[in-house]
Amino acid sequence: MLSNYFKVAFRSLRQNKTFSILNILGLSLGMASSLLILLWVRDERSVDGFHTPLAAELKTTIPEIETAVGIDMGDNFTFRGNDKTLKAKGGYAGERFFSMFSFPLLLGNAATALKRPRGYCPFQNARL
Repeated sequence: MLSNYFKVAFRSLRQNKTFSILNILGLSLGMASSLLILLWVRDERSVDGFHTPLAAELKTTIPEIETAVGIDMGDNFTFRGNDKTLKAKGGYAGERFFSMFSFPLLLGNAATALKRPRGYCPFQNARL
């Protein structure tokens, strides 16, 4: 039964070549357009919709802003400890991050957590 459908479709394609070519081109163009639109929407939705990274520019441009903080996410970092190496995805933020946002901390104090960038890790003696 299924082979009959393929035979009929193939015969129809051979008999109506112009109509078939137009239909196939239209279908492929529509599918390509749909995929491009899907990729564009996916990219637009993935761009920083949570907190803005334009802290310094906003603070200088708009005088009503009292506090601004920069955020950089999505970098790959390598941590070393106890002769082991761990690669993880992470990011970093400005010193006033925890005064502006209410993210909970697992360890440490929110007031002093980001005072010493790139040189201090509270997990230095932790086992990896």
